[in-house]
Amino acid sequence: MKRLLFVIVLATCCLQQAFAQSKTEKLIHKIIVSEMSRHKEAWMIDAPKQPKWNYTQGLELKAMLDYADTQDEAYRNMIYSYAEGYTDKLIGENGVIYKYKMADFKLDAINSGKLLFRINEYANKPKYKMALDTLRRQLELQPRTQDGGFWHKTIYPEQMWLDGLYMSAPFYAEYAQWYEAGEKQAMSMDDVEHQFCLIYNRTYCKKCNLLHHAWDADSVQSWASKKTGRSEHAWGRAEGWYLMALVDYLEIFQNKSSKYFAQEQGVVDSLAYILQSLCSRMLELQDPEKGAWKQVLDCPDKPDNYYEMSVTPMTAYVFLKGVRLGYLDEAYVKAAKLALDGIEKYFCYEDDYGNVNLRDVCAVAGLSDDRNGSYEYYIGEKRVENDPKGIGPWIMALTELSKLEHK
Repeated sequence: MKRLLFVIVLATCCLQQAFAQSKTEKLIHKIIVSEMSRHKEAWMIDAPKQPKWNYTQGLELKAMLDYADTQDEAYRNMIYSYAEGYTDKLIGENGVIYKYKMADFKLDAINSGKLLFRINEYANKPKYKMALDTLRRQLELQPRTQDGGFWHKTIYPEQMWLDGLYMSAPFYAEYAQWYEAGEKQAMSMDDVEHQFCLIYNRTYCKKCNLLHHAWDADSVQSWASKKTGRSEHAWGRAEGWYLMALVDYLEIFQNKSSKYFAQEQGVVDSLAYILQSLCSRMLELQDPEKGAWKQVLDCPDKPDNYYEMSVTPMTAYVFLKGVRLGYLDEAYVKAAKLALDGIEKYFCYEDDYGNVNLRDVCAVAGLSDDRNGSYEYYIGEKRVENDPKGIGPWIMALTELSKLEHK
């Protein structure tokens, strides 16, 4: 009964705004209502068996906050209250994060910390700043490769994954902007840019003009090239993680140049160059009808390679945000709209309860002795519906489109 009442209140709040909304805003509201009705409490996102400090909840809740910040106070408070239900449950009064172990040095554990900058202002609880400081301390102690790149986690020694940039870099930069100053802040921002450029240098493949999923500094992992240390393929979502991290960092830094350069490929340009170059290649790989991108980007014509619904909204988000920030030209707006229209037309549906559902999201893909990074591995991983790794970026991309429409 309580669940039903919650859904009714939520739907009523959204309906009160519906007449003034654009088509884009109506869809965002419908997605958020669907997610909040599926997950009465925010910790239930991604269907864990018990509350868990995890990057997926952070991804989707940040997407909701981004949209809430564009809406009126009542709607904003409703969404912030829902998100704060997650952080309040997972962080104790002493600032200790539930079941978080710094010694694991998981970059994934940093991502939900992005919520805390805004939640701390909203709820004004000292424990949130303590948790922020803990996560920043992790980055201070994070194991590194010889040339300064963060290990992805303790159990993956000497490995950098593209995923790790999204999990850690924007948090690192935002913490520096909020709580650091002078030389300390400058050193933090330089370190963030070093992470971006180092992994770009190490994972870039001239043949496909894309970044491969990961790099092993020692070139000893079963999935790593003995010559380059790179994994074998450019996995779509990994590309999306890196690009989202980059455009989010550029918004935080608000500067079109950087100290570090991607020199190993013979270029002497900044992070803006990296964004523009990779987006140009992604534009070439977009399906002209469905507007989508394939699961394995460097094998677009291979059999069984499917259109995947995390890389697609991720890329649309990057295109739109890149245009808004002035790094990409208007042609990318058209491409992003094609992608979002394609998602709505081909890859989502409304069920009998009126909830919006998103198909064809790759559940997970990683690299280890039993996950060899081959083409067959990536296309063989399970596909699921309503995974936050698809839903979150979908909300984010639509929010960027809404901002453009209201410009």
